[in-house]
Amino acid sequence: MTMPSTQYIQTDNPEHCAVFAVRTPAVGHSGLSHLAEHMCFRGSNQYPADFELFVLNSTLPISINATTYADYTFFYVVTAHNALFISAIDYLYRGLLQQCYGEDVFVSERDGVLYNELAMLEANSDYALNAAVRLGDDHKHAYAHAGGFTHTISQNSLADLVSYKRQWYTPENISVVISSSDSELYEQSKQYLLSAIHQDNSASNSTSKTVYKVANRVADDVTDTIPKAKNDKAPEILTEKNAC
Repeated sequence: MTMPSTQYIQTDNPEHCAVFAVRTPAVGHSGLSHLAEHMCFRGSNQYPADFELFVLNSTLPISINATTYADYTFFYVVTAHNALFISAIDYLYRGLLQQCYGEDVFVSERDGVLYNELAMLEANSDYALNAAVRLGDDHKHAYAHAGGFTHTISQNSLADLVSYKRQWYTPENISVVISSSDSELYEQSKQYLLSAIHQDNSASNSTSKTVYKVANRVADDVTDTIPKAKNDKAPEILTEKNAC
């Protein structure tokens, strides 16, 4: 079974770090690769509740984020806690492989979160000037702006997204670099990556109604270090994934 290429870097840093590098060519100025990045955090079959990223970044000692460039998208995880690191690896990788989304979830991200992010950037005069230069360059080798613009992002359909993720968000197109002082943690991470591929293939991205709360899946060594208020369970929300 194909799995991402993996690399381990041993460090003395108490924090564990994982970087997922996905080759994601820009599609003109459409922002499609940027939209695909955002949708990786909007749930998966195993983690269908779209509040999982909020739970991770807001209530647990971890940082997860991503950024899209002209040719690659990088996703990263940083935490000092072993069990939380493994849970985050599982959550993030399944989001990368996910290909089914509800139309409402897709539109909400495209026309809400992503549009507002782009609008905020375009409100900056220097950014707007740079954008105008890019948009005015009609040379066949012109630089494609992966981020997209407010007037181009809405041109992407759900079908465009699914097609893009099927082409580029595949195990063989993903590289994972893990830096940690714990080599055993690296081996555990590889097993989770392999497990995610097996389960993803067997499920065939079918509809799931089970909510997995990342906050409740971490081991005692993590939760014992978090203030009690941060151990509260996330609300019971079921998110239906109904389009592929």
